[in-house]
Order: sequence, then C-alpha cells, then structure tokens
Amino acid sequence: MGTWEKLKDPVKTSLGDSFSQAGSVFLKSRSFRIFVGIYLSGQCGMDFVSGMAIYYVDEVFERLLQGLLDHAHGCSSRFTASRNARVWTYND
Repeated sequence: MGTWEKLKDPVKTSLGDSFSQAGSVFLKSRSFRIFVGIYLSGQCGMDFVSGMAIYYVDEVFERLLQGLLDHAHGCSSRFTASRNARVWTYND
C-alpha cells in the first residue's frame, strides 16, 4: 500500500537561502504588506495615545496636588496664633 506520487529529491539549501526564500514570499504579497502597514500604524498610534494619556494624567495629578498643597498652606498661614496675645488673628 502506497501512494502513486513520485518522490522528489530533497532540495539542499543553506540557512541564509532558506530565510531569503521565506522572506521573499511575504514581501511579494501585496495583502501581507498592507496588513503589516496597518498593524504597525495601529501599534504606533496606540503607543502615541497611551503616552499622551500618561502625560495628561501626570499633569492633572501634579496640578491637583499642587492646588491642594497651596490650599493647605494658605489655610494654615492665614490663621496664625499670636504668641504674645494667645489669640487667633487673620493675616491677609
């Protein structure tokens, strides 16, 4: 029991030839090149948007924290106790 196909002799190629043959198949395919372009564009866009989101969140938190610290400092410096009179005074 066997097949009716004729066996072909194996092709002997070097490792470099194997990679160049495999690469040429993908680089010649127009749909593959379009797919790679779409994939790389999507990855670059996602990287840019996530970087901008991190920058935005960092700026918002920095300004929020600075505002809270300014507010806390303002509240504590406006009402100070006089050492001599031991009464609360309002400093503007």
